[in-house]
Amino acid sequence: MFLLVNKAKKGDKEAFSKLIKDIRVDLYKISKGFFKNEEDVKDVISETILTAYEKINTLENEKLFKTWIIRILINKCNDTFKKNSKIIFLNNDISEMTHEDNPIEYYDLYNAIKLLNEDIQNIVILYYFNDLSISEISKITNIKEGTIKSRLARGREKLYSILNNEKERYYLNDK
Repeated sequence: MFLLVNKAKKGDKEAFSKLIKDIRVDLYKISKGFFKNEEDVKDVISETILTAYEKINTLENEKLFKTWIIRILINKCNDTFKKNSKIIFLNNDISEMTHEDNPIEYYDLYNAIKLLNEDIQNIVILYYFNDLSISEISKITNIKEGTIKSRLARGREKLYSILNNEKERYYLNDK
């Protein structure tokens, strides 16, 4: 990989293409953790690849290529997520659901994660959806491992609370 990164930094398009092929599954899994919509997933991956291609010469340590591009991807995901959160989708209004609807179907884990603070949300997605270790997340985000652990714990507590409150509301409305 080190050799490919060096070639890519010198403008070798094939070397860059090989680098992307090697990590495309990782890029997909991470972006899929942020978005259900395949179009959003494809958009953030495309934007990430374009940005990485344009800025690869700024990469100082060739060994950190994967970490560097994942950091770009997370930033793109956060930007897209913020843009999308300003859009109101009328056909996804929870208030239109009937009591027969399963609460897990309309208020699933993905929606609960969207309610978390961005700093916790990113770590939860990287850890649970992408199977990255705490040390890998630490490298990608430049956050200390202890902070990652505490944010994961807070994230679990908040998700538990969000999902349980929604489930209770569903059952109370059912009576």
